Amino acid sequence: MDWIDKFNEETKKRREYNKSSEGKEESKQRMRTWRASKAGKVSSEVEKNKKIKGKRFKKMWKENRDSLLKQSSKAGKKGGNTYSELRNKKASETGKKTWKENFKDAVEKRRSYKGEGNHKCTITEETAIKILTDYVNEPKKYGLYITLAEKYNCSKRVVQKICKRETWKHIEPKK
Repeated sequence: MDWIDKFNEETKKRREYNKSSEGKEESKQRMRTWRASKAGKVSSEVEKNKKIKGKRFKKMWKENRDSLLKQSSKAGKKGGNTYSELRNKKASETGKKTWKENFKDAVEKRRSYKGEGNHKCTITEETAIKILTDYVNEPKKYGLYITLAEKYNCSKRVVQKICKRETWKHIEPKK
């Protein structure tokens, strides 16, 4: 007898059990506990059983235990889920930084690099200065980005970003 046959037999037994009165009662009980958890009644059960899973949830529970227990008294009311209010707070309200603040911090602490230090850099700083200088000194005409790209052996888009000051913002053209 292979595993498929065993699986099929177990499935048949489970279906027969679910059709019996005991199985129906167990199913109803599972549904009741699920509905109760949706209404926010689980906080006291979590406190009793200590079945808290996930580092983030454990940390949130430790920091905000009292407020969560107060919110759990709202159980049964619409929107009485005890944890949703904490999840939906903005980063500034919880004391965390926004992504802009994190990025500025990364640049200041040299975890993110400008210019040649960037891992996606395709040209040197000298080349970028030459491209910018040529762009400033030459008259603007159709195909200028392409000619500069061919001259310095890089893509048109790299030249375009340098000239529009989207990248290499910290360099200045030579006069």
